[in-house]
Amino acid sequence: MKKTKATVDRFEGDFAVVIADSISIDIPKGILPEDAKEGDVIYIRVTNDEEETKSQGELARSLLNEVLKEE
Repeated sequence: MKKTKATVDRFEGDFAVVIADSISIDIPKGILPEDAKEGDVIYIRVTNDEEETKSQGELARSLLNEVLKEE
């Protein structure tokens, strides 16, 4: 699992603009710590959920099969 250091640059409406690796990213304020403020260093961690991916794939196939059967 990769973890990236980022800095809260500013807040714009419901989003925090953070800078990570010289890239600006808009993140919903609701997922930041409540006391986050401009200049704070945060860590962003992105992972995949193989079980959820598999489950959603199966659901999509099931729905598609239902739609195709009705034609």
